[in-house]
Amino acid sequence: MLRFTKKMVCSLIELVTPLIIQSSRKSALDIQTKVLIALKFYAGGSYQMDVESNINLAVSDSGYPLQPWLLTPIENAAEDSPEGRYTRSHIRTRNVVEKCNGVLKNRFRCLLKHRALHYNPTKAAKIIYSCCVLHNILIKNNGSR
Repeated sequence: MLRFTKKMVCSLIELVTPLIIQSSRKSALDIQTKVLIALKFYAGGSYQMDVESNINLAVSDSGYPLQPWLLTPIENAAEDSPEGRYTRSHIRTRNVVEKCNGVLKNRFRCLLKHRALHYNPTKAAKIIYSCCVLHNILIKNNGSR
């Protein structure tokens, strides 16, 4: 779960304020409120927000077909062949990715399976990236995972 102190939230607001364009609409939310709503979303997964990003590459298991943007292992590759070395590296990489996913899902409820991200892949990637950034901020300030 998120464990931000008031000081950490204030620092985060100061950090992102220059990056957020404030709307001129009379009814627009102020930046502090936007940040607090975003943190609520990451903690509980209960608020939808519009985010954008680009996806370049993904790692998957052999249950998915090979795509230009999707790396899958090569089944039945000979041990000492380039394909075998690729597959071993792929498996090690995927294990690290799965472990990271578990850590993030434990901390950010919006990433849990029953709270599926009903967004296109570009938006979902931005949400996941934001969770990673917030996770690193928490580790830096709290010293724990």
